[in-house]
Amino acid sequence: MADLDNNDIRIGETERIHWVKFDTSIRDLFDVDYIASKYGNFWVFLQIFCVSDCCGLDAFRFYPDDIANASKHVDKALLKEDLSKLKIDLINSSKPVVISSSLNNLVEKSVFTKLLDHLIKNL
Repeated sequence: MADLDNNDIRIGETERIHWVKFDTSIRDLFDVDYIASKYGNFWVFLQIFCVSDCCGLDAFRFYPDDIANASKHVDKALLKEDLSKLKIDLINSSKPVVISSSLNNLVEKSVFTKLLDHLIKNL
């Protein structure tokens, strides 16, 4: 098994999204809160380990069962549609780093895109 970075995002018992380091001095950031903040209840039910205000993405567990449970608290079809639109916007953006106040994190673009793919697939 490959060596895992402590920042990898766990999406299953053995599956992870590999964390990609980025230049933290970059100021040209893609803000995803125009979508993320609309679904507070979804994110709250994914906060298994802590709260995002404290731990950022480390507060969340993105296992398929957790995503299915969290999606019961929002309009699942609308969430899936909005996350798909967000993914398109992100891919079309030249900005290399994602920011979210709602999720309390900075994330390299390809990592967040993979997380969106995983969320959309498991909704």
